[in-house]
Formats: sequence, C-alpha cells, structure tokens
Amino acid sequence: MFVMSVDASLHSRLRNCLQTILELNDGFNSPVLVHAFMRELELIRKFLHHLDAAELQEEDVLRIEKATEVFLDELRGLFAAGQPAGAERAGSGAPTRLQ
Repeated sequence: MFVMSVDASLHSRLRNCLQTILELNDGFNSPVLVHAFMRELELIRKFLHHLDAAELQEEDVLRIEKATEVFLDELRGLFAAGQPAGAERAGSGAPTRLQ
C-alpha cells in the first residue's frame, strides 16, 4: 500500500492546479488570449520547477484550488458564450493576473 505524506499530497494538488492552467494554453485558439496570459504562464512554468522546495500549508492549497476552479468556470462561460476569453481585457491594456 502506498501512503503519501501530507507534504507530498499538498505539492501534488498544487502541481495539478498549475499544470491544468498550463495545459489550457495548448487549447487557446486566440492569439490575443495567449498574449494576454503569456507572462503569467511563464511564471507558473518557472514556479513548477521549484515547487518541491516550497513549504505549503493546507489553507494555501485550498485557496489555489478554489481560484483554479473559479478561473476554469469563467473560461467555460466565456467559451460557451462564443467570446474569446480575455479578449475584452487584453484590448483595454489592463493587465491580466491569475489570482
């Protein structure tokens, strides 16, 4: 039987959230959207390389899981409406940030 430590479990859960967001990049058909998130996606990639050294708390991972869920729900709504996600913000010059 495999038993995962709490620390390894937190890292695994956070890695899953971040990789899910990065995988979305492959499905973006809008150059505007890709450009709008390019900087944030690169930060996520860099963070993933150092994730194992990070000290995580359950509350932090829960917050990131919830933020990922909200982000995915917003994208689903925008894609369902036929509007390229992020296009309205990218054109305004307002920075987009993953929270």
